[in-house]
Amino acid sequence: MGFGLFTPFNSSVTTYTTAYGETQVITLEDGTLVTLNANSKLIHADNFGAQDRCVQFSGEGYFRVAKNPEKPFIIHTADSKTQVSGTAFNLRAILNRPTTLTLEEGKVAFSAIVDNEEIIVRPNK
Repeated sequence: MGFGLFTPFNSSVTTYTTAYGETQVITLEDGTLVTLNANSKLIHADNFGAQDRCVQFSGEGYFRVAKNPEKPFIIHTADSKTQVSGTAFNLRAILNRPTTLTLEEGKVAFSAIVDNEEIIVRPNK
């Protein structure tokens, strides 16, 4: 994966990975449901939700994020950042391919690491 850890030194992390042909459904501590598709990885600090709701992600996954306007859910990939407070969407962040986001409901703030230009994505827009 092409990104660095977001946790302070001495913090432990939880890592979920899927192999070729495998999917995995994960329920995070805040109630967010993540379906990891094949060859995907999701990492979060063991204290996920205590101070923030940040994860690192690569591969493809469907996210149904639990609503929490006070603590946005932030997904860091090798080349983008996606921030939401509660919504449902599919994110594909495969190395050396364009990152794609398909929104089902709600709205998402999406920005590329290269130019850091943020766009707001809404369904059917």
